[in-house]
Amino acid sequence: DIMLITNLLLKGDAPKAIAAAQSYKSRHPKEVLASNMLAKVYLDTGDNKKAAAAFEETLALDKADPAANHYLAQMELAENNDIAAARNYSCDRGRQNSGT
Repeated sequence: DIMLITNLLLKGDAPKAIAAAQSYKSRHPKEVLASNMLAKVYLDTGDNKKAAAAFEETLALDKADPAANHYLAQMELAENNDIAAARNYSCDRGRQNSGT
């Protein structure tokens, strides 16, 4: 599955890559890798909103997942949201900005 998805992305076939990643995730709904793979496909195809939602699903499975936290932080940095990015990098997503 992972090689198929990767090859489809490399060929520039975004619709098939998305469909393959969705299929993989639907067959492995509790696997962090499947959730991250779908999120990365969305990110690589320019759908940041769906990518963020899929990375959030990954964090629901494992709140300390380094890949999901990294990509979410990168997305936050791209939006000039340094505080949210720092929370993702520290895996401290439960805290709100309290000024400390």
